[in-house]
Amino acid sequence: MAAILGAWQPAELDSVFPVARSGHSAVLIGDRMVVFGGHGQLIPQEGRYDGGGEGPTTKYGNTNDVCMISLQNFKAEWLQPSMQMRIKNRVGHQAVNVEGDMYVFGGWAGKTDKYL
Repeated sequence: MAAILGAWQPAELDSVFPVARSGHSAVLIGDRMVVFGGHGQLIPQEGRYDGGGEGPTTKYGNTNDVCMISLQNFKAEWLQPSMQMRIKNRVGHQAVNVEGDMYVFGGWAGKTDKYL
């Protein structure tokens, strides 16, 4: 939905958008909304994992993925950090846009890595 003149209007979407998640952050950078982390469906292969012969299953947990959504054409682009970056999955953090860069602070990664 898009807000136009105080009324909600349906938006045509042709990209894969984030499924429901909580504890994530989102900032506006230019004409894109950048969503990072949170707790929700894990997305490395469109949210599907090998179910060990029982068919694919969906897993949920804390994420470290990034979804950049264009507010001009409502297309989404998913990014996964490389293994070399060592960005931990996190939930409950804060983020801010400073001159076009997204800075993330705090949050919780899991049982062994409490607060970041």
